[in-house]
Amino acid sequence: MALYRSDAFVLRTYKLGESDQIVVLFTRDYGKLRVVAHRNRRGHSRTASYYQPLTRLHVIAYGRPTRSLYQTHSVDIAQAFRVLHEDFNLLSCGLYMTELIDISTQDRQPAPELFALFDEALEALAGAGQVPKGAPASVLTTRQHERQRVTPPMVLRHFEISLLTLSGYALQLSECAHCGGELPPGACGYNARAGGLVCDTCAATRHTLKIGHAACGYLRGMMGHVPLPEMLPDTAAQQEMERLLHLHLTTCLGREIKSYPFLYL
Repeated sequence: MALYRSDAFVLRTYKLGESDQIVVLFTRDYGKLRVVAHRNRRGHSRTASYYQPLTRLHVIAYGRPTRSLYQTHSVDIAQAFRVLHEDFNLLSCGLYMTELIDISTQDRQPAPELFALFDEALEALAGAGQVPKGAPASVLTTRQHERQRVTPPMVLRHFEISLLTLSGYALQLSECAHCGGELPPGACGYNARAGGLVCDTCAATRHTLKIGHAACGYLRGMMGHVPLPEMLPDTAAQQEMERLLHLHLTTCLGREIKSYPFLYL
């Protein structure tokens, strides 16, 4: 019998029998684990409400290493991220990241870097939602530089590109993803099959998504190829980045992301 003690996030839950449930956890130390959360005969449990997405828990579970299901010994809330549950936009962003983590991880395969990325992204998302509405212009101005890269959409872009890199699906942005040649200095085309930007010659014979100079520069900055620009890209460039990363994610992961449409309700 093995004992598993770790911080964890809930990825999803589903029913087991009439009152129990199976909770899929993403743990810092053991990767994805499935644990049984029991209720009493009346269907009550003191910790039942703890098993919510976007909540960091400290869990102690036990079971045989060869089994696929483990039993919970104790569970406590380490951080609730309440602001994410109180705003639909932030909630949608958080659930979208949760689904990406679920798709990108395997049972009992430790991924501490992905766990740290997810934790940091939720912290940034919570911070993006805490600029007070109706704050004086001077307050918003002084905070603009500090928060310019933690708007909810940009939190998602940073999370997506980091998740792709850690999962082995990094975008090819420094040279043509098809022929290895030099990329044009301005706008480029993105080819999903090649896995990155392609030169004009390769783009002429392949289906590409046109990406402007500003979006290309910011993507390279997020990947550390060049210094990150001081100012956020404009709306058009952010939309280009979003389209490119969504296409790259769905191509690499081999499936559509169910929570993606809820980002735009």
